[in-house]
Amino acid sequence: MLNERFIKLHWEEELKWYQRAKVKHLLEGDVNTKYYHLLANGRQRKTHIFSLEDRNNIISGDAQLKKHITNYYRNLFGPSEYSSFLMDESQTDDIP
Repeated sequence: MLNERFIKLHWEEELKWYQRAKVKHLLEGDVNTKYYHLLANGRQRKTHIFSLEDRNNIISGDAQLKKHITNYYRNLFGPSEYSSFLMDESQTDDIP
């Protein structure tokens, strides 16, 4: 009987502290919220490209950056002018 009473009192104490912490959090708020908000925005700023320098030219603005990056990779990975690989569709002898 004493053991049951002890368990009940322990449960009530845990419930009281849980509710008190919940009320304190609602009244005072999370102290670290502003810090983590600034940290998250800092990460976003680090991952956004605002401008690029290409030799002596500075490229800025979303439209100009997109155009420059697209052209750069198109020239880098585009079709080669001098290719030794030829596709002749009339030769189908080796196709089963």
